[in-house]
Amino acid sequence: MKTYQVFLFLFLSIFVFSCKKLGCTDPNALNYESIAQKNDESCTYEGSVGIWFDSIKAQEYVTDGILELTYFIDGDSATTVPSNFYSNTIPTCGSPEVYAALFNMGKANSQTHNLIVKRETGVIIDSYKLTVEGGSCSLYLMK
Repeated sequence: MKTYQVFLFLFLSIFVFSCKKLGCTDPNALNYESIAQKNDESCTYEGSVGIWFDSIKAQEYVTDGILELTYFIDGDSATTVPSNFYSNTIPTCGSPEVYAALFNMGKANSQTHNLIVKRETGVIIDSYKLTVEGGSCSLYLMK
């Protein structure tokens, strides 16, 4: 009987200590687990983009008589900004002259979205492809 107990103890010890902790191993994910040793494909992501323009673009808008811009992301109206809403230096995503859009990306760590920019009359003046990376903010300068 003792031999059986020793073998059972050894078997259970090897089984328990040889198992790797499953979890999300991507530090860019919302649910990253630093103690996880093996990725279980459960990672979920958020990412954002910051959209901005400089004084050169703002002057073009003024010259063209554009007073405000409406941003549409994937067909949905996101925000309206005045045409003098610009930055002369490279901003951060949290800068006041940047429109930041946050995306819940589910299990995708990268996504592409469409940005359409319309003037106040509803006429499209620009369009862009935005690439969103999980766990980060990408800046897009409108040119």
